[in-house]
Amino acid sequence: MKGYCNFIPDTIWVRGTENGLRHITLRRDFTEETIIRQEGEETQYKFEETDVFIPDRDNIEDFVTNNFGNLFDQGLLNENAPVKKTDTEINTDRIEATENALMGLLFPM
Repeated sequence: MKGYCNFIPDTIWVRGTENGLRHITLRRDFTEETIIRQEGEETQYKFEETDVFIPDRDNIEDFVTNNFGNLFDQGLLNENAPVKKTDTEINTDRIEATENALMGLLFPM
């Protein structure tokens, strides 16, 4: 995903931990743009950004730095992965399909 900021943020942002997984935001490919507004010019930075969740560990920043490219690619894959349906959604789809099949049998066109 593309991110924008009026300063260059850290390439690695180690965030909180939930259920033993550490939330990490990774950023790369910074470019500087000048935005012209009525108030004047403004410098803005554009970059790629992705989030990954990895098991919490000691020296996590060293681990992320040493594996930055692989982790960034994994984050992009996770962003583009199809969203997995919940059990409730799957059951709702099954009920709907069954109802449609019964309606087709009871009231054929």
